[in-house]
Amino acid sequence: MKQFSGYAPQKMQIKETLPVGAYVSVIKDAEEVEIGSYHALVLLVDIAEGEQKDFFLRDYKAQDGEDKKWRGRLFVNVPTDDGSEKDALTKRIFNDTIACIEDSNPGYHWNWDEKSLKGRRIGHLSREKEWEFNGKTGWRTELCFVKSVDDIHNGRYKMPQRKPLAKSVSSDISYGSFGEPDPQGDEDLPF
Repeated sequence: MKQFSGYAPQKMQIKETLPVGAYVSVIKDAEEVEIGSYHALVLLVDIAEGEQKDFFLRDYKAQDGEDKKWRGRLFVNVPTDDGSEKDALTKRIFNDTIACIEDSNPGYHWNWDEKSLKGRRIGHLSREKEWEFNGKTGWRTELCFVKSVDDIHNGRYKMPQRKPLAKSVSSDISYGSFGEPDPQGDEDLPF
């Protein structure tokens, strides 16, 4: 057998999974991004307290290859100001997120500069979410439901249920005059 380049005996690491729970994190970075037809505020976070402290940093360092990803992400949809019911919900969620950040960081007030969020503390919950890829399914932990640090410390939250994949609808079902359901409906909101 001919030795190949890059040979080094090394055991493969098993990817650690963040347990479902309530966490206090620090915002490592924040950016407004365009995702399809809408914008989202993406908060890159890492666990700041407890047994899982620095979880996402450890996860990032353990990844091999050029496609490393920071997996500690919270997505907050940015309102479109179109007056729709969906936008009203988006505004409530965005406002709640900012209120939780302000409450968790005395003296901080949102100034519409997402970079000012870096280094701020935030509370959040995580839940199990089912995934599907190439016909295979499984469960992963996703970050969701922003809370204040005080709410996390004092147990003022309700843990979310698992989020299974949306059931596929048979194509022979008639929707009458209602048309097709919105695949981007409220069920996929990150909070």
